[in-house]
Amino acid sequence: MKQIAVVQFYFYPDISAVSQLLGDLLCTLAEDGEYNITVYCATSDYAGVLNQRDNRFNKLNIVRIKTPNIGKKYFINRIIGYSGFYMSIFLKIFLGRRWHAVVSMSSPPLIAFPVSLALLFRKIPFIYYIEDLFPEILFDMNYLKRPWLIRKLQTLNKIVMRRAESIVTIEEDMSRKVITNYPKARGKTVDIPNWSHDVVFLPASERKDFTILYSGNMGLAHDFSLLEPLIKELLPVKNISYQFIGQGTRVEEIRSIFLKSGEKRVEFRGYTSRDAHGTTLAQAYLFVISQKKETVGDLLPSKLYSYLAAGRPMLFLGPRSSEIGRIILDNDFGVVVENTIDISTAKRYISFLKKNRFIAGRINERIHRYSSIHFGLKKSVGYFKQIIEETLRKTG
Repeated sequence: MKQIAVVQFYFYPDISAVSQLLGDLLCTLAEDGEYNITVYCATSDYAGVLNQRDNRFNKLNIVRIKTPNIGKKYFINRIIGYSGFYMSIFLKIFLGRRWHAVVSMSSPPLIAFPVSLALLFRKIPFIYYIEDLFPEILFDMNYLKRPWLIRKLQTLNKIVMRRAESIVTIEEDMSRKVITNYPKARGKTVDIPNWSHDVVFLPASERKDFTILYSGNMGLAHDFSLLEPLIKELLPVKNISYQFIGQGTRVEEIRSIFLKSGEKRVEFRGYTSRDAHGTTLAQAYLFVISQKKETVGDLLPSKLYSYLAAGRPMLFLGPRSSEIGRIILDNDFGVVVENTIDISTAKRYISFLKKNRFIAGRINERIHRYSSIHFGLKKSVGYFKQIIEETLRKTG
């Protein structure tokens, strides 16, 4: 049995998207008994709501490293929370067992750097799996505003890219940006798309209201600058309601947008459980997804996969040229609002869906079918297993 170590800050039973996706991936990978997988993660949790500390998850071994859970609002809080994790991971990988391979995820920022250093003299294959591209995303979200600091952090990342035998990203834009910023990544970077494992396609409900739903994180990487004019344009439209489900740094900003617009047909709720997620999505007729233009290639909102699996059209607040924009426009899966000119188009599209429920149902089925073909868990696991085996063969 091949011994594989995986490093990721948040993990089961945490509810963050990456921890859930990684759990899906690793549990499926471990099913046939070919790999014995140990996950090194923190005791912190993304939403601050969990206290379960199991050290087993299906066939996975979990080693939890104690970290202070002092919040994420301020940068210094994050640094304090991460610093002990960096040092502990370095020691555990450097002094630990002889792994067949070590996989480092990209959270927390640059955790792959101490992992790569710990493996420098151990001749253990190292795979870098990027869900969010750090440090670029910190600058592009305007979280860090000093270009010189980003360049210094990129120097550390260059070492990671050079040391990694294989580099996994989640989409073409990210692979392109990785190779552009880090030429040493060329020839060993491959993209494996994410998936939705928790959403079953359900027919649209018979609710009178046409529900427009946003589900997930509402943070700095998401662009809500066109939300206010869009809401104002839709004010006269009858039988519309909005739901915003999740948390994030921009929740209060979104609340104030609705308040200023005079739109009262809105409900805000915190994160739902994974079991209830699919049923919640089935109540909607149209999904909202957003991405700040500058972050294209840094991340891809994971709600895209849930939305596609749920089989509903999308209203995208973001750039046409992004992965999300291309999927929507190339397949006629919704409408893209990149500037104020697009708002009237969005209104016409919503009116069309409201008046043509039968056609909307056919669109729903087509979207779900596309998801099943292109974004399946088993397919992505197969790709990742192939990368592991090729990496082991290359390193002998």
